[in-house]
Amino acid sequence: MALATIVAAVVLVALVLYWKKMYLLFRERMRLINYVEKIPGPYSVPILGTTWQFKWNIAGLAMQLRDWGHHYASEGHGLVKFWLAMRPMVGCIRPETAKLVLERTDVITKGAEYNILMPWLGTGLLISTGEKWRSRRKILTPSFHFKVLNEFLVVHDSQAKIFLDQLEKFAASGREFDIFPFVKRCALDIICETAMGCHVSSQENHNHPYVTSVQRMNELAFLHERMPWMWIQAIWYASTYGLEYDRHLKILTDFTRKVIDEKVAERKETNPLETGRKKAFLDLLLDVQAEGNLSYEDIREEVDTFMFEGTSDRSCTSDDLKLMKYMEKCIKESLRLRPPVPNFTRKVEHDIEIGETSYLACTMKMNLCETESFQKEQRFRKDVRLWFRLT
Repeated sequence: MALATIVAAVVLVALVLYWKKMYLLFRERMRLINYVEKIPGPYSVPILGTTWQFKWNIAGLAMQLRDWGHHYASEGHGLVKFWLAMRPMVGCIRPETAKLVLERTDVITKGAEYNILMPWLGTGLLISTGEKWRSRRKILTPSFHFKVLNEFLVVHDSQAKIFLDQLEKFAASGREFDIFPFVKRCALDIICETAMGCHVSSQENHNHPYVTSVQRMNELAFLHERMPWMWIQAIWYASTYGLEYDRHLKILTDFTRKVIDEKVAERKETNPLETGRKKAFLDLLLDVQAEGNLSYEDIREEVDTFMFEGTSDRSCTSDDLKLMKYMEKCIKESLRLRPPVPNFTRKVEHDIEIGETSYLACTMKMNLCETESFQKEQRFRKDVRLWFRLT
């Protein structure tokens, strides 16, 4: 009885001391809910929100979000809402509404959906915000100058030849096949060699630990977002997903650190400023570190971020690429139909005006989905196909 009295007294004191803060939080939450409920969206249920309707695989969910976007855009709406458990997400489904968010220099903070990647990527360029994002971007931009990228054409060329060799047997059979795993492994080999100056040969060794860990980490990140109950750390680890995540995280970060350490040792034995020597992205970061602008952990974050974002003939040159108009149109049209990053989020940290919804409350997560503009053009444009025939 005495214990119950003490607990009741503690609760009462807490309410007296923090009632104003709790009231303000409650009022702000209700304001947010009132704004979000004005936006159309799929049916939600308490606690689970819209997630009970989500598909259970990455490709299926991507198509589902696209279809929802098309549906509400066809009804004349510029926004669509989803509830990830108790967390609202608003999708911009028209160019004019997405433009209002993307043009703002004060809306650069990533949504909570990126938190699961934080232990792996840290606060590198993908996840950082504010002044750190601006200063880091300024430091790294010179590393992607065209003159620097031209040095890696030989890498793209050699890996593309391996890629074509892998596809040759399918071309001879005339059967349909899933090309995505081959493209992904080719991209990973290119990124590993250009970013870190190392070879993982994933096109020839599909079971390389780094390759399998990158794949699994992406799957675990999807599952974490798909199942809101996994946001609770105790459940995440009780499900074994948490332990699996930590195991793959160690493989990835240990691999990156090993490559960085080897590169640092190599630079001590050779002249890092040697002319004519092709530099990997890691070399360029180490040059910046020598100027005192990046720490060891900063370098690891940026290399891992780069890896995550990307994965009798003579070699192709930059001059050759400028003449490949046919290939350029193919690439641009393919990117229009299937953008590599079709969805990303922004956290709106204060009220902003975005047309039909007046002002959105703070802490809103913006999900910039595929727009309605190309809904009726799910095939190559006629003018592009005509150009192909004329060529």
